[in-house]
Amino acid sequence: MPKHRILMVDDDRDFLLAMRVRLEASGYEVIEAPDVNVALKVVETQPPPDLILLDIGLTIGNGIMLLDCFRTYDALRQTPVIILTAQPAPFLRHEARKRGVVAFFHKPADNAELLAAIRQALGETSS
Repeated sequence: MPKHRILMVDDDRDFLLAMRVRLEASGYEVIEAPDVNVALKVVETQPPPDLILLDIGLTIGNGIMLLDCFRTYDALRQTPVIILTAQPAPFLRHEARKRGVVAFFHKPADNAELLAAIRQALGETSS
């Protein structure tokens, strides 16, 4: 079975590396984007990801605006999105849910809970 492709959009290089290691160890293919511009280039030039892990506070742009932009692409309209953010603002969870985000985590997220949310969003069954 082909690996599920996960697009991770986060400007924290250490976090990207740590998440890449965890996700690849769990059998996923990971595409990294450290900012809005790279994320948009990825979705315009590569096959669509199966899931998007998205930070809200990005150096260039923000995750909520990027999510709105992703939803304008036919290939990404139904792609599950999980938010991972260090931003404490409670209204962000509400804004994310209004946009169809399947899960919302504050950093640092519990690895087991995050992996379970990823598996559920991808329709994987636990064995």
